[in-house]
Amino acid sequence: MCYTGGYWLEDTKADVIPGSMNLINHTDSSFIKILEKDGVYGGIQSILMLPTPEKEDKEFYVFNFANDTFHLYFDDFAYTKVSFDSSHFYVEEKCKIVTNGKSFSSAYLTACRHGNGRDWWVFAIEYGNKFGHLFLFTKDGIVQDNEILLGGIIIDSINDAVACFTNDGQKLAIYNFENGLWLYDFNRCTGE
Repeated sequence: MCYTGGYWLEDTKADVIPGSMNLINHTDSSFIKILEKDGVYGGIQSILMLPTPEKEDKEFYVFNFANDTFHLYFDDFAYTKVSFDSSHFYVEEKCKIVTNGKSFSSAYLTACRHGNGRDWWVFAIEYGNKFGHLFLFTKDGIVQDNEILLGGIIIDSINDAVACFTNDGQKLAIYNFENGLWLYDFNRCTGE
């Protein structure tokens, strides 16, 4: 249905969706020239597309990290809202900031269905801290930010890493080269 390399969105014909250029809100003009050649930007698990709860057949969000300069971490957690019909995509909102003033690691972005079967929990790790964030994504957008202490994990800014929820939503797994694998109990009804 839709594809992104991190810098713009493409439809099923590989055409750039109008209004989707510069999904990351980058302002460095010399770097933008490089990005505009192939549209690839970001690290492992730095972009996430999810259907909007209760509007799955009409709308989806692209979650990423807005980054106005080039560095190893990303600034604010942001989203782009896209609606569609049988033949066209429409960018309704782009680079809308969810977490003003917080910086996030360039990896670890993942999601799990809420226990209600409609909504989503979106997970990201704050850069330079030992905190994760669980954002509740509903038909109204991001409506909640649960900050959680991750314990002994050291966030490695150089090496990308991964995070994922188990299929049943009862565990969150985080892996990086520095720390190995960490497993956390997770309640997909409460986000704790």
